[in-house]
Amino acid sequence: MRVLTNLSFFRNGVRVYETPLIEARDLTAPDRHGAVFQLDVPASALQPGYYTCQVNVIDDAAGAFAFPRLVLYVAR
Repeated sequence: MRVLTNLSFFRNGVRVYETPLIEARDLTAPDRHGAVFQLDVPASALQPGYYTCQVNVIDDAAGAFAFPRLVLYVAR
């Protein structure tokens, strides 16, 4: 197993922040048959407002990928 993931934040269609790519080589949640990731985003990285957050997931071993997006509001 080799799964890679990171987060990208877009504002008005422009990428304004991206977390480093992290990798899992083992199932960290065997009861769910998956890997659990924790990604940290510094509070100073995003100004208040609406963002599109894209979760980038690449399953290298299976040759599969997903890039779901969600709207996120950052308040101060």
